[in-house]
Amino acid sequence: MTRGKMNFIRKNHRLSPYNYIGKKAFSITIAIHDRLSVFTTDDVVWEHISVLKDVSGKYHFNILAYCFMPDHVHILAMGIRVDSSLTGFLKNYKQVTAFRYKQKTGRILWQKSFYDHILRKDEDLRGVIQYILANPVRRGLVVSAGDYPYSGSFVYGRKVFAW
Repeated sequence: MTRGKMNFIRKNHRLSPYNYIGKKAFSITIAIHDRLSVFTTDDVVWEHISVLKDVSGKYHFNILAYCFMPDHVHILAMGIRVDSSLTGFLKNYKQVTAFRYKQKTGRILWQKSFYDHILRKDEDLRGVIQYILANPVRRGLVVSAGDYPYSGSFVYGRKVFAW
């Protein structure tokens, strides 16, 4: 250790890789590097939504809900095949979007890693969807979840806001 600096060891908080494969539902939160507000304009968010749609299909995930907050994104993804790989899906999504962002801005897009929660079979998917979609309301960005332009569902479309 050098004077005045501490060396930190990064703890691996992931479960066994086996847990991230299959027909399971995953609630994911990915934060922007330094928590900068990046998801604030249509062009940026719609590009990310497009990549999310492409990559989720490639890795066999249904996106039950998403919400692009200014400095992070929430995703509820459901594996639709026994070989659906969450780590592969998120690695590819982050890689594609980070590369494009760096090309345009010269800056780092994502914080390392992501927060995940593997939903148990008895957990209420609708409740998790409503929680994700209500983020802009809790943050005071809109009065009603349906008013926020950067959230939705690839599976349920706009009717997800009527639940």
